[in-house]
Amino acid sequence: MKKTLKIILITCVLVSSAWAEVINIPLQYTANPAKDLSENNQVLSVLNVKNRAARGEDISLLDPIESDIWSNQIGQSLQDSLDELHIKTHHVHEYVDKVISTIGSFRFIIREQEGSKRNFNIWLGNNSRAILLRKNLLRKLGYKIPKIQHLQNLKIQFRGKKSLEIFIEELENATFANSQRWEVSRDNDRYVLTLQDVLAFEPNAPIYNLAQGEMVADIIQHRRVMNALAIFYAVADLRESVDGFPWSVGKVDNKLLTFDFSSADAFSTTYHDAKWAVRRLAQLSESDIFNITALMKLPDSVEILMAEKIKSRINSLVRIFFPNQKELPVHYEVSDNSGELYRGRLTQDAWPGHAARYSFDDTESPLSRDEMAAYFRSKVYSGVIENLVGIVNSNLLYSTDIQKAAIEKAVDAQRKQFLDLLETGEFKKIPFSAWIIPTAKGHISASRDIVTGSYLGTDNLIQVADSLEFIGEVGAFVGTLGLPSKYQAYAGASARFSRSYTHVKSINSIKSALKEPYRNIIVPAVKRKKAKNIIQMITDIRSEDFQNLADEEREKELGEIFKEFDRVMEVGDSLIISNNLIFAGSVTGGMQIPVGPLEAEALVNFNMRKLNIWRLHILRASDSTFQIYKSKANSLGRGIGISLKAYVPIINLNWDKQSGKVKTQFNTINFEKDQTNSELERKLLQLRQIFVSNSVELLQVDQSPYVIEHNFVEKSSDSGFFTRQKKSVKLIDQMKITHPDMYTAELYVRNVVKLSGRNYMQVAYDTLNAILDDIIDAEDLSISNTESGNPGDSFYGESFSRSVMSEIPFNHEASEIPFEDYVQVKSQWKGWKANRGKLLEIKEEIQKKYGQDIFNDELFYDTQEIQLYTVDIVLSLYHSGINHMINYNHDEFVSLLEKYLVLPWPEHRSHFRRLGYRTVNVYERKKKRLIRKLRKAHERLQREGQFVLSPKQKSIDITQIIDSLDAMVPRSIFEHIVGGDKNFYLKGSINGFRGGTENGEESIISHSIGEFGSDFPAGILDTLRSAIKISRGELGAYWFLRRLQ
Repeated sequence: MKKTLKIILITCVLVSSAWAEVINIPLQYTANPAKDLSENNQVLSVLNVKNRAARGEDISLLDPIESDIWSNQIGQSLQDSLDELHIKTHHVHEYVDKVISTIGSFRFIIREQEGSKRNFNIWLGNNSRAILLRKNLLRKLGYKIPKIQHLQNLKIQFRGKKSLEIFIEELENATFANSQRWEVSRDNDRYVLTLQDVLAFEPNAPIYNLAQGEMVADIIQHRRVMNALAIFYAVADLRESVDGFPWSVGKVDNKLLTFDFSSADAFSTTYHDAKWAVRRLAQLSESDIFNITALMKLPDSVEILMAEKIKSRINSLVRIFFPNQKELPVHYEVSDNSGELYRGRLTQDAWPGHAARYSFDDTESPLSRDEMAAYFRSKVYSGVIENLVGIVNSNLLYSTDIQKAAIEKAVDAQRKQFLDLLETGEFKKIPFSAWIIPTAKGHISASRDIVTGSYLGTDNLIQVADSLEFIGEVGAFVGTLGLPSKYQAYAGASARFSRSYTHVKSINSIKSALKEPYRNIIVPAVKRKKAKNIIQMITDIRSEDFQNLADEEREKELGEIFKEFDRVMEVGDSLIISNNLIFAGSVTGGMQIPVGPLEAEALVNFNMRKLNIWRLHILRASDSTFQIYKSKANSLGRGIGISLKAYVPIINLNWDKQSGKVKTQFNTINFEKDQTNSELERKLLQLRQIFVSNSVELLQVDQSPYVIEHNFVEKSSDSGFFTRQKKSVKLIDQMKITHPDMYTAELYVRNVVKLSGRNYMQVAYDTLNAILDDIIDAEDLSISNTESGNPGDSFYGESFSRSVMSEIPFNHEASEIPFEDYVQVKSQWKGWKANRGKLLEIKEEIQKKYGQDIFNDELFYDTQEIQLYTVDIVLSLYHSGINHMINYNHDEFVSLLEKYLVLPWPEHRSHFRRLGYRTVNVYERKKKRLIRKLRKAHERLQREGQFVLSPKQKSIDITQIIDSLDAMVPRSIFEHIVGGDKNFYLKGSINGFRGGTENGEESIISHSIGEFGSDFPAGILDTLRSAIKISRGELGAYWFLRRLQ
């Protein structure tokens, strides 16, 4: 059973990549050499080659035997005459028939109407330049390629009008493009079509035409001369747009060199095959590259850019295999005199006489001028809505006026003081006393906010959130009298119940979000309207007409009915309903402090709270899938806050601790066209019940839910000094995930996160509110700022955070899946906007820390800036590495720490501090204290053993040791202690919207270091998340727990 479940989980994780045409080339010898290797013009046996490899010889230096498809020469001069087919393009040719074509292309046969009446294969496609590029590159490398002639014009005659029309239709269906790209003119009387920019293939070629780029394993037959084509095809993998053609090629991942191109999965290329191929590429000169691109029949400006990109792509491969090899010079900001090419970018997309589009429009920026104007309008609208609701609350709903009561109490005390003066003639101070009043409040909160980053447990990049909340609160307020005027003290306690409705809509455009009707803020009304749409869908399916439809008509009608789902919720939308019961108490003391001309107010606050939350989250996860999360949470929290305010907040310090439990039930409703009418009706009824009564009763009759339970203790701290913010979270979480079939996975999660950044937006809001309060004297007028909690998500903000997370499973007898210990170290840079210079600074910082350049320079050549950027570097340490660290000789472990551990210490801060009459080396004291903690943790791990030491303590100790090793010892020492790069895997990514490129939404992915050391390479939680398809925010309960990354 356990083995079966493990296979199911691994299959779920890997199935998504099973359809890609990918080749993974091992970057090490695999004892499976090619069978066509030669020496002195004689083929060597495979056994001979294996023996050479065993002796340490570099078998990549062996060339394949020469054949009818390859000769051992390189750099031959290329000319148009090599492809001359002597086709008379001014003559009319007869259309014969179409032939089988690869996806995206259209091939057919024509026949000369005069002379020898030869047949030719004609090829049309928007990536015809890829064929010419492969042809020219392969010939340069010694391959023999049959003739392929580029024809600027070609006249074809059809048998009649119908034949011509069918040809046009088949052309568009095959190429997914408008036939006008190729059509120059049409003679409807003679049925003659004139085409442009076509390729003609040599008829009856004696050898296979490798320039077509299509390959099958039967042709390769484990020959180096054929397997090397994987490298050459990858270099020449041009997909129409030259402007969008990447500057680099290939990714090192899990000690494999990975390529993705058509028919890549047919190859069985070995490390030495690839090394041989890259060595030949490295022998090409710059003039060879210019010769290759000159015969691609490109416009001059496009040809110039193409040459630079081919050089760059070759360099990116050479750097992997031969890091000390001299590289080809690349001018990534190349321009020409025509204005068509400027700083490495094409300024137009179409050229006369060319069917292909060598450039496409840049991805629309979410932070363009129009979008930014819309962003600020949204903030203004949000403030207006918030204050209009505030006016309604103050005028129509009840709220105890605490300030009025305080004034009345003070006036009464002063009246008594005055009467005592009249009666006794002695001025007495008002004695210290406390007073208490009951409080009550009922109000409404309504808002619409544009929020970047994670919000309420959703996983969107940008969203618009409509919220409506009904709040009732009762309590008591305790004030004081008799304190000096510069002091204040008060306390309060309350019980508060609220129901909130939130509609979160993922957006790509802020402008479009502003078009959303503001009546949608009344979320309950929207919810009822959505329920009516579901009822209409049920009515349609129940109708007699639908019941009697034939299969084909039924499927078509279902497609129309399913379109109604877009009226219910669009893909990515969330509807969240929650009931919140909060018991809270606080004590606050403060004093006035003169700061120049201003009076600063210092406050200290102690608080406690008891939270109980019941929550329903409806998420439309895909076109046919709704996810339902029903949760309840409770916690007991306490905290301390210190603030200093002079007109605007100057310093804020907060410490908080909460402990509690969260339980989430997760169900999925899938709608498929092959489901029976009764099945569809049942699922729609379940969905209707959820929308109407917030109940999952009917749904859970048919399917038991996944259950995710958290038992946690969370400590957090926040500090702020004007725009600077620092945050930290320490979480220990006992998690239990129960499958509907009742088998479970239980683990301890220890997560330590530290974040620092700048938040300019919050300071702007604080200043604006101070102006409204101080100058306009409008106490009831204020504007709140809704954010994700990460300064990097704020306007022009930025942040750096680092987390260390350990997952320690409970592998007891009842455990169904033998999960393994796992530690993840994640560094994250996040911000509103970063130009290329900023990205290169981050890149250099990463390279300095890890000792390798995992982000090639070429990755940034077409990136001017990235908006809403996130740079992630994730290190996964596996069970084998953790065990190697635990079992490492203890005395040597401590010795390495004493010798190499370096505390993070600001450069300007002295190591020494004066304490009384002596000078103390504070740095050494802190270092010794840390080493003592690490020594004790290592002793516990070694002494107790992993089967005796509790998972909770084990997770704390492992997290502390790995945190310190990763941050404070040289990378070589870290790798030594964990047993080398076979025990860890590190990879980076850059996400956001890239300006100045047509592929602006594509992530930049780094090379990796190390290899997967587990069947679950990203850890237990990520494996479970992928397997059960639960959202990250809901699995981690980030709507309740703090999320800094």
